[in-house]
Amino acid sequence: MKIFSKERFANGRRHILFCGIKIASYRRKTSNHRASHDLMDDYKNIFEKSGYHVARENGKIRIWNNVITIEGDADNTLWTAASVFCNDEYHFDINEKYVMFDIGFNLGMTSLHKAQDKNCVKIYAFEPFMPTFQLAQRNMELNQELSKKITAFDYGLGDKDEVIDINYNPERPGAMSSVKNLFNNCTDVEKIHIKKTSNVLGPLFAKHKEKIFLKIDCEGAEKQILPDLDASGLIKRVDVIVMEWHFEEPGWAVDLLTRNGFVVFRLSVTPNELGMIRAYRKS
Repeated sequence: MKIFSKERFANGRRHILFCGIKIASYRRKTSNHRASHDLMDDYKNIFEKSGYHVARENGKIRIWNNVITIEGDADNTLWTAASVFCNDEYHFDINEKYVMFDIGFNLGMTSLHKAQDKNCVKIYAFEPFMPTFQLAQRNMELNQELSKKITAFDYGLGDKDEVIDINYNPERPGAMSSVKNLFNNCTDVEKIHIKKTSNVLGPLFAKHKEKIFLKIDCEGAEKQILPDLDASGLIKRVDVIVMEWHFEEPGWAVDLLTRNGFVVFRLSVTPNELGMIRAYRKS
């Protein structure tokens, strides 16, 4: 299967697909016709086949089954949820107890999804953009049993302590970056707090003897986070990493991880822009 592709249909619609799942759908505009399309229509079957329901309720997108309920305001809730729940993007199998560090909490989907795993004993999550953090808090409230495992922090991680002003796009809450002002045409500005990764994770690592899993999806800040973990020696405590990389090919990350005893699987979704790394410490 092509990882990233476009398809054109006879009715004039064009679909953009990631791993076979439609992440966008549009029709080229002409001077005589403008078609409206609800992206929800592209996702209903995808979610239903995976045992989930999806609907728009009171202006929000709602995705649920008998275990978990997620709400979001923007359409990107759909493709993020499809990646987490339907593609199970952050899945791995382990017969030991582990602690998860969710760097890039977004709407809380991945943390809540992994909280269902009986081997996951604790989750620490980090999200620096307050509007996004508040959406995640709402999802924590909707899933109070699962959220008992989760402690969430309203700041991000980097290679130093700093406060940054970043333009915020409410239509793309999961695409905000602390290292690039990607939406400088947006009028909302968020003052975000970043803390040095090793200063935060060091004491948390010390509290646990379980295996450590890092989920990293932080729109480019991975290039600050991994080198800081390496320089501090904390990378030696990590057992599994699933990371989305951004903006440039991740050869630097592959070198860092293999040097620290990981087996690395690398995937380019869009060359030089976006992809995934899965890394497992050699036994």
